[in-house]
Amino acid sequence: MRTLKVERIDGKYVFCKDEEKKYYAIEIAEAPAGIKPGNILLIDDEGNLSVQNA
Repeated sequence: MRTLKVERIDGKYVFCKDEEKKYYAIEIAEAPAGIKPGNILLIDDEGNLSVQNA
């Protein structure tokens, strides 16, 4: 499982950072509803996304 912190939302992308400070851009359409900066985004081994409030 990968854990990402939502840094910002800009345009149609959610920008996240992992523990190693690598950045990821995920399309808002792929992100869970209601996601916002500061949330923790969890990605399981099958690629499913879920949000955990910070």
